[in-house]
Amino acid sequence: MFKFLVGANAFEPRDEQITVIVGFAPGGGADVMIRPYLEKMEQLGYSARIEYKAGANGTIALNHLSTLPRDGKTIMVASASSLVLSHVFEEHLIKHDGFDLVSVIGFGPMVLITAANNKVNSFEDFVADIRNGKSTFAAGSLQGASASLYVTSKLGIPRESIVIANYKGMGPATLDVAGGHATYAIGTLAAASALLESGKIKILAIGGNSRNSKFPNVPTFAEKIKGFAVETTESNWGIILPKNSPKEILDFYANLFITAGKDKALQEKLSNNFIYIRESDLGPTKYNQTYQRSMSAWREVKK
Repeated sequence: MFKFLVGANAFEPRDEQITVIVGFAPGGGADVMIRPYLEKMEQLGYSARIEYKAGANGTIALNHLSTLPRDGKTIMVASASSLVLSHVFEEHLIKHDGFDLVSVIGFGPMVLITAANNKVNSFEDFVADIRNGKSTFAAGSLQGASASLYVTSKLGIPRESIVIANYKGMGPATLDVAGGHATYAIGTLAAASALLESGKIKILAIGGNSRNSKFPNVPTFAEKIKGFAVETTESNWGIILPKNSPKEILDFYANLFITAGKDKALQEKLSNNFIYIRESDLGPTKYNQTYQRSMSAWREVKK
């Protein structure tokens, strides 16, 4: 049985139900990410339930988390966009003074997509197309909108030469790309997977440091754009606590999610949804490094 030996005052919620806040609507990337972890937690003897607090790109949930007792009964699944992009681009929405980072629990590459019947078939075709006329990018998230602006700006495309159409979620945005109502979108591979499998959209570029093994012919943005910041097209999720939570609570959840994240069955289940775990990223220290890299990258973009 899973146990933590962190001293006489060790935090142990085995007889409590842990509330897991998700700052997005059911069925999104955070939901897909956390459910296999909840199953693993149950196997380890811990009970948890999800509480959805969608809105403002996860900031409503973050603001709510900051008002809760530091008793370890509530944790939150946070996305890179809610932790980083809100601070960079939407500071006026933030009503909290920070958070404690527990562990990254997975990441997903973002992809540039277009409709399957679009004449554009490569990244080079994409660049030529957006240089020749005004194109619409369907943005299903703040990160999708920001990444679209970043990619086009790195290609030397003026802001006024593209249109960003904002949607409530990546699902509707991807559907409109598939239907030809918007020309392009940059969103998570996980959200695009169903329409990819049905042949309604195609990928022109992918985020991350390396090509995806399931799409070996699709180049990375970093391959095609000089000086590209990889963090801008890689979405990560992690577990956070209210700021200044007691050390024994932080230690408990860090150990719990490090242990769960190393489980090969859980890793396989997530990878089937194009969400991946780098074991080297697990834990508070690594999460802080990931957070700082992402913050630096997006602050450079804002300049």
